[in-house]
Amino acid sequence: MREVRRIRTLLLPHRTPAGGRHTRFGRFSIVLAAILPLLAAKPCFPAAELYAATDPPDPRGAAARLLAGRAYFQADSLEAAAEAFREAMRFEPESADAHYNLGLTLYLLGRLDDAIAAYREAARLAPDSADVQNNLGVALLEAGKHPEAVAALEKAVEIDSLDGEAWYNLGRARAKTGRLDGAVEAFNRAITLNPEDPLDHANLADTYLTRGDLGEAIAAYEKALRHDPSNPDLVNNYGLALLLRGDLDGAIRRFRKAAGLRPEFAEAQYNLGLALHRKGSYQASLGAYRNALRIREEFPIVWYDIGLTYFKMGQRNQAILAYRRALEMDSTLAGAAYNLGLALQQLRRWDEAEAAYRQALAVRPDLAVAENNLGNVYYKTGRLDSALTACERAVALDSTLAPAYNNIGLVLLRRGQIDSANTLFRRAIALDDSLAQAWNNVGLVYFFRGQPDSSVVMYKRSLELRWEDPETHNNAALALLALGYLNEAEQGCRIAIQQSPDYAEAHNTLGLVLKKKGDLEGADKAFREALFLNDHYADAYHNLALVRLDLGDPATALTMTREALAVQPDFVDARLTEAEALLDLDRSEEAVALLRDVVGSHPEYAPAYLSLGDALGEAGDDADMREAYGRFLELTPPDDPVRAQVNRILQGS
Repeated sequence: MREVRRIRTLLLPHRTPAGGRHTRFGRFSIVLAAILPLLAAKPCFPAAELYAATDPPDPRGAAARLLAGRAYFQADSLEAAAEAFREAMRFEPESADAHYNLGLTLYLLGRLDDAIAAYREAARLAPDSADVQNNLGVALLEAGKHPEAVAALEKAVEIDSLDGEAWYNLGRARAKTGRLDGAVEAFNRAITLNPEDPLDHANLADTYLTRGDLGEAIAAYEKALRHDPSNPDLVNNYGLALLLRGDLDGAIRRFRKAAGLRPEFAEAQYNLGLALHRKGSYQASLGAYRNALRIREEFPIVWYDIGLTYFKMGQRNQAILAYRRALEMDSTLAGAAYNLGLALQQLRRWDEAEAAYRQALAVRPDLAVAENNLGNVYYKTGRLDSALTACERAVALDSTLAPAYNNIGLVLLRRGQIDSANTLFRRAIALDDSLAQAWNNVGLVYFFRGQPDSSVVMYKRSLELRWEDPETHNNAALALLALGYLNEAEQGCRIAIQQSPDYAEAHNTLGLVLKKKGDLEGADKAFREALFLNDHYADAYHNLALVRLDLGDPATALTMTREALAVQPDFVDARLTEAEALLDLDRSEEAVALLRDVVGSHPEYAPAYLSLGDALGEAGDDADMREAYGRFLELTPPDDPVRAQVNRILQGS
């Protein structure tokens, strides 16, 4: 009798594969149907080796104990059978028959180590018995001692090359040790000897599938199904082969048929869900996954794939719940932890995303994509040194991982190393020219170099690759704003907000555009929305302060600048705006003191001298005003348009 184990293949996008196929376990050729032929009319050993004479057995001797053991065995009293066989061995310690039958009984009792020991002794006493070597091999295989199983089974087929059962089991053992070519050879020999046996064909097909020979696998499954068309396991596995070949409709039909043949077939429902997901039928996929869970509640991989389906549908919160459920059942699912991190990262839940990536790496320290994404989380939360370390580890794990080079470039760009960053962005593109983020970042390089027209070209390429990218739409809006294309810039902001309503940066950029268009109330609303979404957004506080100044509300402007400085104490421009608010509130002495402090700490920052000159002029300190304006002129290039205004002030004074 054979025990058939269903196989499962996982096809999960945005994660590294977890689990895999399992080759079938085979039959025990002499365990049940011919339970003890050594004691019946067809012994496997010469009769002279088993019975010393043909006279009726001595009721006190080994033969009687063997017959008693056989009777207990057939009555399913395995403990009593084992004891009878041990009694026989006490009468006749060198009885291969007794050791062999004890091995069979202990095997069925699940005592593999004891069964193996009994079989080994039988093999010592009957070294030319193919049956003993076969069953020893099966026991070793079930005990996970695969190389030893191969040795025993190779001995079995050497003794009897016509033993189809032994060839079959040898195929199983070779497959377990990764010797797939040898497994194919063994299964083919088994088929030659037993051409009508569907499971020989099925196991051959499984091996072809493991080896990646889809055509051969499909042909073997079809042969098996001709012999056993209503076997749900075969139908399911045939569906897997079709799924791998990309025949989604064919796979879906087979999975549905397998589920119909066995209504409680959880794996078939799960595989149906996989095929429907790949076809883009996400709701139907979720239905199949739920059917699998109805049959088997503790099925963590199904929850994992439910998460992937929800993620694909854009329902990230639902995906997060499913990933967490999978990990509650099996904390070693690195793919679930990684994809959980992705979903959390897209929702900007940085701390939770970091924890998820760390969980994935605890299980799979070699998971380069998790290391890279952890680096991206560090970057997003301002931990540049940690970001650089994590992304460099990712590159060390996988030197072809384009996003890791892209993220290292982002760190260097943030540090002002524009040329080095550009080199890394372009290296990422060389590795993967479909990496939209890298094209976006080359656009940032051009923007920081003062070439917004070139940056727009890069952003366009990025959006051609991935339109659903609010960050790139926002960056394009900033470049268009710099070029004076205000309507187009506003459109880019609104697309970014539509794609990600909680994207604070896009609301801030929209505020800048509306302010430039003269819509101060609209700008005020946009900046306040940005702050509602992120109350630690220093730029939005500062921009709101500028709008309030333009609206004649210096008191609120002063409050907003101080909020910005509470978030970012070294925000020099916010300090200049604070001074401007103080001047509008007729607090010129405070403004002058503040600005003297700024130029003291930033002696090369020209705008600070311009603001100080303005404040000193309002305070009536003409000499110091002229000195501050003079310093501004020393620091600014000749083509700075503000110079003319300053020169007019100096000439008029």
